[in-house]
Amino acid sequence: MNRILALSYIFFVLLGVICSCQKEYSYESAAGSLRDSTGDCNPIEISGYYRKGASLASDSFFVNIEVNITKTGAYTISTDLVNGFSFAAAGNFQNKGIQNVRLKAQGMPLSDTLSVFNCSFDNSICTFCIRVKTDSIVAPVIVAPRDTMELNTWYFTDGTDGTFHRGIIDELSTWLKISGDKNYLNIMGWPGTHTASNMDTLFLIELYLPRLQIDTGTYPITTGIQGSNNFGYANNKYLVSVQTQSFFYFYRSTEYNNTDFIFRIISYDPVQRLVLGSFEGSSQRRKEYSDYVGQVHQIQGKFYFKLQ
Repeated sequence: MNRILALSYIFFVLLGVICSCQKEYSYESAAGSLRDSTGDCNPIEISGYYRKGASLASDSFFVNIEVNITKTGAYTISTDLVNGFSFAAAGNFQNKGIQNVRLKAQGMPLSDTLSVFNCSFDNSICTFCIRVKTDSIVAPVIVAPRDTMELNTWYFTDGTDGTFHRGIIDELSTWLKISGDKNYLNIMGWPGTHTASNMDTLFLIELYLPRLQIDTGTYPITTGIQGSNNFGYANNKYLVSVQTQSFFYFYRSTEYNNTDFIFRIISYDPVQRLVLGSFEGSSQRRKEYSDYVGQVHQIQGKFYFKLQ
């Protein structure tokens, strides 16, 4: 009898150890946010060219997101099903802080339309958009890294190679002036703070508007009035070989080479002089000075600034 009691005691002790071990190694749900400390959505980068009726089974179709983790554990990050396809990822966060997650695409686009996705994790939701095309032509991918932008900032995403670029707009170098009976809007900025080390890299948009006021709407690059609308991201570099300075354009879109490029004025507050806009289309991407024309990349971006 005593032996039976002893064996029973050992059994329950072992059972308690097993249960406690299971609890110790079980995964609790992770916690965090898709947004930064200011409440803006973290960057969302999109890969792949999405066409109606084309399968998304390839590994080339995905979105990369940044997640701020406050509690480690198991996670599932997904989007809703839109236009026949969606994105999802699952795993376990081992560390806190900013983590990069890749959500793979699933399904097949059903129609050629702009598909808007809500991506959710924990209690946070952010939005991004993908333009689905019907033909086999490489089409620009629309990315919306932020629901609301910080004042005097810009960004753009290269949908061809997946790179993301952002920076600040310089109020002192951004202006609106009357040119004849039209308006000339100049937007200029840099990747970071105004220091000698980065002011040589220039972000520039030039728009010749058809009226003496800023109107919302779409402005094709080919419809500049009394001048040429254009977009550029360049480095003002000194050339030792010719003893002069020359603009080396990392990205360049003009009315002659990129007729599909468009600008949009999304909103304009004439009292506070706040301008929110976007741009998208093909751009000449160069890597070296000798590469004069460069490869055609598809880019999309946004800007938000205050006029002086």
